[in-house]
Amino acid sequence: MLLCRWELETSGQRQGASCICRAPAIRSKGWLNNVFYEGFREERSPRNVTDTAENYPGAAMPDPRADVNPSLKQAGTFIAEKWGQQPHLVIITGSGLDYVSELVSAEVEIAYHDIPGFPRTHARGHSGSLMLGHWERLKVAVLRGRGHYYEGYSMAEIALPVQTLARIGARAVLVTSAVGSVTPELTPGTLTLVSDHLNLVQANPLIGRHKSSVGVRYPDLLHAYSPRLRAMLHDRLKRETGRDLPEAVLAFMSGPCFETDAELKWLNVIGADIVGWSLVPEVITAVHAGLEVMAIALVTDYSHSAHVEKVDVDRIFQIGPSLKSQHLPVFEAALAIMELALMRGSWT
Repeated sequence: MLLCRWELETSGQRQGASCICRAPAIRSKGWLNNVFYEGFREERSPRNVTDTAENYPGAAMPDPRADVNPSLKQAGTFIAEKWGQQPHLVIITGSGLDYVSELVSAEVEIAYHDIPGFPRTHARGHSGSLMLGHWERLKVAVLRGRGHYYEGYSMAEIALPVQTLARIGARAVLVTSAVGSVTPELTPGTLTLVSDHLNLVQANPLIGRHKSSVGVRYPDLLHAYSPRLRAMLHDRLKRETGRDLPEAVLAFMSGPCFETDAELKWLNVIGADIVGWSLVPEVITAVHAGLEVMAIALVTDYSHSAHVEKVDVDRIFQIGPSLKSQHLPVFEAALAIMELALMRGSWT
């Protein structure tokens, strides 16, 4: 809590006023959204605000029934025509993690460049295709790679694949990503279960005119990374393998530059365990669309100031495939508990 004091001048008289701001001292003034005055509260965040004519003075009201983006409907129609089934689950594979797609029995595969509005992938190791198939009783859509913010894609473009698959029936998403370790305990090669994130890019895929057909205006991210699914995975791994995954808070930064020494020290101070350049936009999009989220991140390098060294980019892309046999059982366990949750009827 930051206690601040300022003086207000009204009618030629100076009056003292105290405030308590719900924001860390490290934040800039522009981020102080909620201010508590003595005796009353002024809330500048538009929580509980609904779209009414008063909010659009001099302008026509937006039609909440209108589609957000023509590409969203076109992409959904295109995929449905190619496959003819509704996915239960979406899997997104990150850098060096394409082997996760091998768990799915493929029925149809479509290149991103053939799907209306889908961003093409240019990052190394990203196949750039949508695989549609099944794992046990789960109907699965696998996004083999992603577009990144650092590649010049807008947040809306990054969000479109997840929005599309939610629109045609998906109920949950398993997101994966390669990350750097901000803590010395998380060594390269470690799989982590993401429990929360810090959006340090401060860009958001939901910024812009709201369309209720896609999701709610003000989604709650307090439990974005499903506590229920995390607990189920912890329990299954302990019972079946005798080991567990460490949980981690992910700091989302834009890339493509690796972090400076000062940034790494700062990340450690503000509570980050790992740092990455993706995953968060898709998680926000999924929560907005009502999907349950699990996120597993692979530590590929040290990003801790005590272990800082010249980054070996080749090693970053090789570490995932080199540990494939060790890691596939973890992803199989994740799919198993998601199937269990679905078959219990909790996603229907």
